[in-house]
Amino acid sequence: MMIPEFLSIGYVVRDLVKEGEQPGGSALYSAVTAQKLGLKAAIFTNGEPKFLDLHIPSEIDRYLVRKEITTTFVHEYNSQGHRVSLLKNLAPEIMLEMIPTEWKKSHRVMICPNWSEIGPDAVNLFGAKWIALAPQGWFRNCDEKGCFYFGPSKWSNIPKKVNLIVVSEEDLKSDPSAWQWIKESAEVAVKTKGRQGYVLSYEGKQETYLPPYVAEEFDPTGAGDVFATTLFIALSEGMHPKEASQMASVAASYVVEKKGLFGIPTRKEISDRIAMSRPNYDLNS
Repeated sequence: MMIPEFLSIGYVVRDLVKEGEQPGGSALYSAVTAQKLGLKAAIFTNGEPKFLDLHIPSEIDRYLVRKEITTTFVHEYNSQGHRVSLLKNLAPEIMLEMIPTEWKKSHRVMICPNWSEIGPDAVNLFGAKWIALAPQGWFRNCDEKGCFYFGPSKWSNIPKKVNLIVVSEEDLKSDPSAWQWIKESAEVAVKTKGRQGYVLSYEGKQETYLPPYVAEEFDPTGAGDVFATTLFIALSEGMHPKEASQMASVAASYVVEKKGLFGIPTRKEISDRIAMSRPNYDLNS
């Protein structure tokens, strides 16, 4: 078993939408993004093998812990046009002790809890120089009917500082103070704000940037995951946080223009759009 250049860990989920069934989950979007950017990617997840084998691209190495349940979300829209998400099925926690020994040597590791399937101790399993965390699942809860709501983070610290943590403004809406421990726990931290851009924190500084132009927003699903993964890879390749975040923002702008995984761009597509995009103005200046 080869050592991956990029490893993502977390649930691959079944999303039930008006059009039917589609694959989702931060770990899947992360692995596909890495593969599209030219890295040998791998994913560690659990669920129903038939569903996972069908939806994880063959170019991506996978280690599947066979389970009878795949984490399943139902997404609907209310009368105001706002998406309402429900938890229908929840797979068992990710069994980190089953990660192959060679995979623990992965060059880059992206930890992507979609619910609470992975805790903060996961960062201690890897000797990788580059470790990133997308902890959106730590802020997710559901009521007795399965309806999503965002609450305080289930964990408020991690055992060691990581290279990157990315959260969304929505993740933090019930726990805005979490931004402080997130900034303290990462060399680079980002809070995404959708059409309002993103907040970038590094080296004791915090700056806010505009997003690039988007031709037309069709489906925002996965945009934050693609942003986080692209930023992580760019940082690992030596890019400055400002330029890396611009590249990531442009990558995310592609995703919203198509359905699901189909919008994830290649490096060339990102470069082409960077050349055409408006300057990424610092809103603090």
